[in-house]
Amino acid sequence: MGASWIYLEKEESAFLRDRTTFAAQQTALRVKLFIDDRLRAVEALSKRWHSSGGMGRTHFIAESASIQEVYLGFQALNWVGPDKGIRWVVPVETNRPALDADLTRLPLPSKTLEAVDASNLAMATPPIDLLQGGKGFVVYFPLSVAGINTGYLNAVFNVDKLMQSVLTEGPWDQFGLTVAYEGVTVFQRDLASGNPALAVSEPFQILGRAWRVELNPVDSGEFHALPFAISLVFMAALTLLFRLLLIRQRALRESETRFRDIAESATDWFWELDEDLRFSWFSDRLREVTGIDPEDAVGKSRRDLAGDLIEEDKWQRHLEDLEAHRPFRDFQYQYHDDRIHRRYWSISGAPVFDEQGLFKGYRGTGTDITAQVTAQSVMRRAKESAEIANRAKSEFLANMSHELRTPLNSIIGFSQILTEEMYGKLGDEKYAEYAGDILASSTHLLAIIGDILDISKIEAGELKVEDVDLNLGAAIGHALRMVDERGRKKGLKLDALLPHGSPVLRADPRHLRQILLNLLTNAVKFTDTGGSVTVTGGLGDDGGIEITVSDTGIGIAPENINKILEPFGQVAHSMTRDHEGTGLGLPLVKSLIELHGGRLAVDSTPGTGTRVTIAFPPDRTVEPA
Repeated sequence: MGASWIYLEKEESAFLRDRTTFAAQQTALRVKLFIDDRLRAVEALSKRWHSSGGMGRTHFIAESASIQEVYLGFQALNWVGPDKGIRWVVPVETNRPALDADLTRLPLPSKTLEAVDASNLAMATPPIDLLQGGKGFVVYFPLSVAGINTGYLNAVFNVDKLMQSVLTEGPWDQFGLTVAYEGVTVFQRDLASGNPALAVSEPFQILGRAWRVELNPVDSGEFHALPFAISLVFMAALTLLFRLLLIRQRALRESETRFRDIAESATDWFWELDEDLRFSWFSDRLREVTGIDPEDAVGKSRRDLAGDLIEEDKWQRHLEDLEAHRPFRDFQYQYHDDRIHRRYWSISGAPVFDEQGLFKGYRGTGTDITAQVTAQSVMRRAKESAEIANRAKSEFLANMSHELRTPLNSIIGFSQILTEEMYGKLGDEKYAEYAGDILASSTHLLAIIGDILDISKIEAGELKVEDVDLNLGAAIGHALRMVDERGRKKGLKLDALLPHGSPVLRADPRHLRQILLNLLTNAVKFTDTGGSVTVTGGLGDDGGIEITVSDTGIGIAPENINKILEPFGQVAHSMTRDHEGTGLGLPLVKSLIELHGGRLAVDSTPGTGTRVTIAFPPDRTVEPA
C-alpha cells in the first residue's frame, strides 16, 4: 500500500513538472513572439521614414497611433531628434514626463544610443526606471535620410503593462510567474500555494539581451490528466490567435473605411505604380476629375505619359528620382493624350517597400491643374502687355517732355526780356502785363513738364540717386525762402523747428529740394489767409531723419488720401478749383522718398489741416544731432 502511494506521488510530481516545463516553454515563446511582432512593426515604420524622406509631426503621430491600435502592449512610440532629445511622444497623455527629455543625461539610454550610432542597428537598453514610471526597457531604431542622421525611433515598453497584454488568456492562475531581464527581476506574480521544488526556468533572447521566465506550479491536486492540461493550453492558444485575428481584421476594416472615405471626398485622385514603374491602379476620381478612363492609363509608364517632352531636363530629373526610388512632390507636366487638348497634371508620390526592404512600386496622388496653369498663363500675358504699355507711355511722356522743353525755354527767355524791357520801353503797360503772364505760365508749364519727366524716369527705373552729405537745416531754410514771397502775399506764418546742431543727411540734393518745395508749395497753396505752415526736422525713433510739413489748411478726407498719392490724382474741392496744379506733387514726393529707401505718411483732417511726414532710413543719417 505504501509503495503504491509513493508511486502515485512520483507520477503526480512528474506530471506537474512536465506540465510546468511545457507551460514555461510556451510562456517564453509567447513573450518573445509578442515583443518581436511589435519590433517588426516599429522597424517597418523606420523604413517608411527612410523611403519617404522623413516624416512630419502629424504623419508620425498618425502612423504611431495606428500601430498601437493594432499591437497592444506599448508604453509609447517616440521620435528622438539627432540631438538625442525626445521631441514627439505618442500617446502624449500618459507620457508627458518623457517629452523633451535629454537622453544624453541618462546613463543607460545614452550608452545604448552610442552603440546604435556605432553599429547603425536597432538596440535595446538594459532594464531601466522609465521616465513615465515603472520598470521597463526601450528599443532604439536609427533613422536616416540620404545618409544623414535624422534621429531615432524608440519603442518604450513597461514590463507590467507588457505582461498584462501577454497573459490575457491561458492557465496562468495555476502558476507563480517570474520574468527576469538581463538578470534583473522585472515582473513577478507569486502564488502562496506554489511548489518551488517544481519550478521551471526557460531562457530566450531578444536583440541580444537575455530573458528568462520561471513558472512555479500550484500544488492543488485539481489536475491529474495530461490530456486535459494539453487541451487547456491548446484552447488558450486558439483563443489568443482568434483574438489577434479579430483585432487585426477590425484595424484593417477601419483603415480601409478611412482610406475609402478620404479617396471619395478628395479633389485629387490616387494612383499606384508597380515595381516596373508602370501604373497598376487609379482611383475612380481620375475619371470624375479629368474625364479619363483609368483603364486607358493602367499599364502605361511614366515615359509613355511624357511623350515628346521626355528630353526636357525636368523629365530627366523626374525619371532619375523614380529609378533611384526617391520620393517626389508637385511634379507638374502636360499629360500626353491626343484626345485631350493641353491638360496639365501635378503628381506627388512615395516609394513602397515590403518588410524585407524590397521595392514594390509607388503610391501617390494626382491633381488636375489645367485651370490653374491656364489662369497663370493669362495673367502672365496680361502683365507683359501692361508692362509694354507702361513702358510705351513712359517713353512717350519722356520724348514729349524733351520736345516741349526746347520751345518753352525760348518762350521763357523772350518773355523775361520783355518784362524787364531790356531793349527799351514796350509802350502800353498792358504789353508788360501780358509778357509777365506769359513768363509765369510758361515757367509753371516747364515745372509741370519737369515733374512728368521725373515721374516717367522713376517708372522706367532710369532716375538715379546721386548722394551728397547735406545739412538738414540749410536745405529746409533754402526751401522756405523760395516760398516765402507767396506765403507773405497770403499773410501766412512760415516757421521751421529744428534741433540744436542740425543733423546731416546723405541724399540727392536735387531730389531733396524737389521734395521740400512740393510739400511747402502744397501747404501754402491750400492754407487760408492768416494760417500757418510749419516745418520740423530731426531724428526719429529708429535713428533716421524725419521731416514733417504741417499746415492749417483745408485738409483731406481719409478716403481721399490714397487718391492724391496717385499721379494726376486730385480731389474735387472748392479750393482746388481756384489753384493751379496737375496732381503730380505728392506722387513725385512719394516716389523720390522711396527711391531713397524711405517712406511717406499723410495725416489729415478736413477743415483742420494736413501733416505730411517723410522718413529716411537710418543709414542715411551721417551725423546725429
